[in-house]
Amino acid sequence: MQKHNDIYRKENPLLPKRRRGRHASREEAAGAVFPASSSSTSRRERPPMPVGNVDGRTDTHYRPRSNRRRRKQQGLSWPNKLLFGGMAALLLGYVAVLAYSTIKNRNTPEAQPAVAVAEPVTEDTPATRVEEGDAALVDTKPSERVDALDREREAFIREAVTRWKDALSHVERSRTARERGADLTSVAERLEETLVNSPSLLDVQAELADVYVELKRYDDAYAMYVSILESNPQDYEVRLKLAQVLAGMQQHRAALAMAQWLLEADAFAEQPNYVAALALLQLGQVNEAITHLRRLVSLNRENLIYRNYLAVALMRLGQHEQAETVLRDVLAEDPSNSVVYYNLAVSYAQQENAQAAVDMLQSAAQQFGMPFVMAWFESRELDPIRDTPAFQALRDEALDTPAP
Repeated sequence: MQKHNDIYRKENPLLPKRRRGRHASREEAAGAVFPASSSSTSRRERPPMPVGNVDGRTDTHYRPRSNRRRRKQQGLSWPNKLLFGGMAALLLGYVAVLAYSTIKNRNTPEAQPAVAVAEPVTEDTPATRVEEGDAALVDTKPSERVDALDREREAFIREAVTRWKDALSHVERSRTARERGADLTSVAERLEETLVNSPSLLDVQAELADVYVELKRYDDAYAMYVSILESNPQDYEVRLKLAQVLAGMQQHRAALAMAQWLLEADAFAEQPNYVAALALLQLGQVNEAITHLRRLVSLNRENLIYRNYLAVALMRLGQHEQAETVLRDVLAEDPSNSVVYYNLAVSYAQQENAQAAVDMLQSAAQQFGMPFVMAWFESRELDPIRDTPAFQALRDEALDTPAP
């Protein structure tokens, strides 16, 4: 085989380098003429030279030069080799550390099986852990400590029971003393001493507050009732007593608020309606007061106090005829009711009917005595007839009447 036909030889350096494409076309190999340039023909524009093949034929194609490049690219470049080498080193290091830690843990004393060793236990020996990682501590002498706690609780309960029984007995004696009319001041003092020993007993607080009410110590009673309600706000009876105490303290708005709270549970409860009616009358809200008073009269018509207050409310609204009807019905049922005489006289006086008012006052004087009726003459509600001749004559007669 000829040397120039060796397909494995390197490219002939005498051949022109390929510049216009991967392969020259057959037209160029056949002798196609390239367009001439303004200058002389360059090496780039020269037609390719024929190359002989093994069989003697000429080949106008160039031998590819990329074989050498492919052979060079078959192996990894040095940056890739460096990267893969680093990753392999890291992986081997991690495996080595993991193996070392595993072997070390197997050789540590904690990993060895526990051997029971009898150690001396003293009173100062601290509690030991049940197992590794467990936060619960075991007492070295649990039975003795449990027994001590049991004895302490038992002693406390015994003392508390004795104290509570004594306090309740004081409450019973206080109620008995109140029923018998004993000195309430001494009763209050004993209850105050009992309350010092048992400050949280509601029975003692309630009894002491009731004693304060009878002694008209409304401020102390108010504080005691409020303390009870702080502990038990559902106590209906204590709420009612607090409303009555507020009314006695002339705290009409507070009394009305407490009464309305009671009426939320029962709108037809008698005492809350009564407290609300009085508070509304004092606050000048007569129409609202009449609503409660009519409800009270329907609930308990036998109670003449409710009907008297209803008549007073009607008079304040100027409804004197209805008020007089209510008062005369009450007078027919109870002729000895002095409040009815007074209210009828006031009703006539507000209508400037002096003679009718004087006649009612004279009837009251015959029933209860002139000195008793004379206390009414200074009432401001009789001012409309004070300067009339009929009232002046009655007053002069009252002054001339000798004292009994």
